[in-house]
Amino acid sequence: MADYDVEVLGLKSPASTSPLAPYRLVVSVRNNGIHAAVASGYVRVYSTGLQIFESEVFSNTLAPGVTGDCSSIGYWTPPAEGFYMIQGYVSTPLDQVKHNNNLNPTNIHITGTPPTPPTPVALHAAQHEEDGTDELSIEGLPGRAADQQEALAHVASHQAGGTDALNVGSLSGILAQDQPAQVHSNTRHSPVMATTAELDSHRLAGAAHTAATNLANRETTGPDTGFVKKTQLSSSTEVPDAGDNPLKAGLRLGNSYGPVNAVHHAAKHAVGGVDEVAIPTVMTGIERNMICTPAGGLKRLVTLEMTALMAKPGTVGHAELSGIANTAAGVGQQVTFCIYHESNNGTLTCLSSCTFPMAANKSFTFHITAKFGIGILAILAGLMHGELIETATAAETHREDRYIGNTAALAETSRFFLSAIWVAGNLGSTLTGSDCMAMGVVRR
Repeated sequence: MADYDVEVLGLKSPASTSPLAPYRLVVSVRNNGIHAAVASGYVRVYSTGLQIFESEVFSNTLAPGVTGDCSSIGYWTPPAEGFYMIQGYVSTPLDQVKHNNNLNPTNIHITGTPPTPPTPVALHAAQHEEDGTDELSIEGLPGRAADQQEALAHVASHQAGGTDALNVGSLSGILAQDQPAQVHSNTRHSPVMATTAELDSHRLAGAAHTAATNLANRETTGPDTGFVKKTQLSSSTEVPDAGDNPLKAGLRLGNSYGPVNAVHHAAKHAVGGVDEVAIPTVMTGIERNMICTPAGGLKRLVTLEMTALMAKPGTVGHAELSGIANTAAGVGQQVTFCIYHESNNGTLTCLSSCTFPMAANKSFTFHITAKFGIGILAILAGLMHGELIETATAAETHREDRYIGNTAALAETSRFFLSAIWVAGNLGSTLTGSDCMAMGVVRR
């Protein structure tokens, strides 16, 4: 099947024999392509071999496989009776099949004026009305009458044994008359009722309640009116210890025995418990002032410590450092901020770092963000972003570094810390950070 193909099926109007009257020439076409298409072209009328009329023809949009009309723009009025020949061509843009686009020469015979219309039928509505000579009956006719019809009495057809008996099995609502209760399970009761077996088991498990006690403690108001209160059916109202004590249980409304209240289990989550709650700790939280010199070495600003049990996959560490830096005299001043992982034996692994050159005798504000993530038994990724802004000119310097890998194995107790270290400059140079703040947090 072609993508685009319109086929000419033949001349649709006028018919092969037609009366003398104006006509809009219509060509029948079919869309054989797989895409919607609009057919267009021309038609021509000939008399004794001479062309006497021509018009463009167009169709509406045709869906694939649909047949439609391609009509002329103007009307053709035959000049006289006689024989005429009509021929044309219809196609569509991108038409891939050309041999079926021609309207083959088609002869038509114009016979004269239109035939005389038949004599109108005389008014005779009364014949079709009730008691008329040709009375109509709508019995068996489909559709609806224009006026509402009154239903005939037919109660018997809806009763038991009738031809259209009603079934209330799936109807919602409440019937006007009480219905005999069918056999049903406890799931139909609200609240759920205690079974005979459950009552006997409860009665034998502890002191029996007297009839007088039951009557005195039954519910007197609300939807449970007449039922014995649940407190009369349980041997205990609370389990005071942290263990599961099946002896301190009562009959619950769910048809089962068990602790009446939730069992206390805080000890399970305490240190050394079977379900210990582990919260990573922050060893160093705030660094108010920072002084870096070439001889000062590595300066730890904030340290996050966690055990291997705490450092589960998905754990994330986050440290922030911000403040004001003032450089002294000296050229080549340069400071590196780094997030490190430290193992038990003191081995340091730099996860990511940012290095900033600083001109002498200047004032700066800086902000450092460091993050790390824990994968399966090892550090998975680290990210550091920093910005340095010179106070006088507002010139900004940005640094960013990423670490992706699974090479730094976690220790029994791992430490992650944000640090600053002097990496270049004269020995007499000093970088002083005032009003600094460094904070860290670990979350899972």
